[in-house]
Amino acid sequence: MVVKVGINGFGRIGRIVFRNAYVLSKRTVYLCI
Repeated sequence: MVVKVGINGFGRIGRIVFRNAYVLSKRTVYLCI
């Protein structure tokens, strides 16, 4: 399953969301920043 995530800015909240999505899914994560 591929997860596409759009984060406006990549501050503290963005890093937390990315880390949790990556760790929990264990799948490919694409980011559009």
